[in-house]
Amino acid sequence: MSLLKLPADDAISEQLAYMGETSDVDRSWMIEYRPDMLRLRNTHEWCRGKTEPFVAELQDVPTTLIAWLHKFMVKGQAVAIHDVNDLPRTARAIQVEFQRQGNKSVLSVPVFHDKKLYGIIGFDTTVRHRTWSADEVRALYQCANLIGQAKYGNSRERDARHATTAPRP
Repeated sequence: MSLLKLPADDAISEQLAYMGETSDVDRSWMIEYRPDMLRLRNTHEWCRGKTEPFVAELQDVPTTLIAWLHKFMVKGQAVAIHDVNDLPRTARAIQVEFQRQGNKSVLSVPVFHDKKLYGIIGFDTTVRHRTWSADEVRALYQCANLIGQAKYGNSRERDARHATTAPRP
């Protein structure tokens, strides 16, 4: 089935699975920010083999958990981490989370639409360390741009997202 015929969330899941398989990573994922940018949630995740999923555990998490990563995302910059153990002291909170997930290497890119940051997509390796090539970073950026257009360029999807995250009276 063509990805263009699927609802956006189903197409994103299919795309992350395809990218994970073809990129030889252990986990591919998407994190989405709440409209106020204070919290985030893991919305999509694909895992290879015995790699554990964390989608259920990463729901409505304070953005402060990823503060070090977030500062690069808002600038539109990719973050390619070869070894999570080598992160700077200022990245301690996200380093602990990466280690909890068994990550050895992580590649993260922002998902924007109309110059607004909506989320992050990325790859994790849990079996071995990985040095991310410039081509891999560019390819993930292209996918992030397509995901941004598909998910947030559609007014019905955007309206539904805001309706489900609005505070209740």
